[in-house]
Amino acid sequence: MQLLERHGPLTKAALKKKLPRAAQSLVDRTLDELCQAGRVWKHPRRGRREPYGLAPPELQEYLRPAVENLVGAFQKQGFAPGSIWAALRAFLWEAGKQAIRDAMLHLNPHAVRGALVYLPDLRKAVRSYFSDTLSFNQAVLRLAEQGKVQLQSHDRPAQLTPEERKRMVPNRWGSYFMAIGLRLE
Repeated sequence: MQLLERHGPLTKAALKKKLPRAAQSLVDRTLDELCQAGRVWKHPRRGRREPYGLAPPELQEYLRPAVENLVGAFQKQGFAPGSIWAALRAFLWEAGKQAIRDAMLHLNPHAVRGALVYLPDLRKAVRSYFSDTLSFNQAVLRLAEQGKVQLQSHDRPAQLTPEERKRMVPNRWGSYFMAIGLRLE
């Protein structure tokens, strides 16, 4: 583990090279045990390399080359980089918006008729799309600004604990939105 602390993610072969000959035969078994204990993470392959690290893999390290290849492919077809990035942002926004709608309907099937969904429950349901508080809050407020959803404020915000406030969406008037409903078209 000290080698991984010092050098970052390494493959089995790289770990073995840094160890004395007598310890090299223990690497396979030790890595398996540490992975099962949750102390070491096996990272996805990068070409032929299969690294191990002390933390889960950083998705951006794997995503960046894939997105750059995608942008490059569209540039070769004549699209401008700015329009490609704008289209990617729009695509991600639509996916997030759909995730919110789907989660609302899953949490409360009557949401299709405007029934409310408790925002802390919705936040939990879409955490794979909105892993941080700010992005979820911004998405909910943007949907409200676009008239896609209605938001209900808490009637006694002063009685909320700090933990409860954190799970709700702050509004601009010193209160917190606690529930969300689809606007009927």
